[in-house]
Amino acid sequence: MSETGGKHLADRIRRGREAVARARARGSDCAAWEERLAQLEAEETASLTAGLLATRGWCLWRCDKLDGRVIAVANDEHVRDLRERVAVFTEAEMRELFKKPPAGHGLLKLVIEAKKLGGARVLRREFKEHGDGNES
Repeated sequence: MSETGGKHLADRIRRGREAVARARARGSDCAAWEERLAQLEAEETASLTAGLLATRGWCLWRCDKLDGRVIAVANDEHVRDLRERVAVFTEAEMRELFKKPPAGHGLLKLVIEAKKLGGARVLRREFKEHGDGNES
């Protein structure tokens, strides 16, 4: 994404956050706005990640939705310095985890722990929804 496009997206996110805050203050249902805001934030994260992968080959993300866990996203698995401290995901693994429907937080936490403990790799994700809305 161009610098101008990134600024435009950041401005849309800022305005979206302000609109959601105003709607909440009025007691309005803002679920649709929150969903769209989450999509914009995901686009921004993807754009920032792509830029860092292109220039450095890796990046670190602290994930609030994953209880503050830090993960690394890298072009390939050969990021030795990072592997000792955080779970490292390759671009291919991230694509697999976030294909439709995207992996839920519980599954991501499990994968992170498996990577840290035993160097697990994501090869393929199969989606099976249980009657309770959970996935495996």
